[in-house]
Amino acid sequence: MVDFLWKEERLAVQIDGPNRRQRNPDEARADLILEAAGYRVLHLTEQEVDEEPNRIAELLRRELTRPG
Repeated sequence: MVDFLWKEERLAVQIDGPNRRQRNPDEARADLILEAAGYRVLHLTEQEVDEEPNRIAELLRRELTRPG
């Protein structure tokens, strides 16, 4: 499931729980579908978002203004 989607910028963001590295096959398949449709898929952990909001905001700003 995608938590945030920017259609024009072709960016999908998923906020993952603590077991980020143990994604199930359905999540991997969803990433492949989005990527095949031209989206960049960015995975962040809840911990990153909670503990480093300024870094995450800058990362999103860069991704949203990245050409192509």
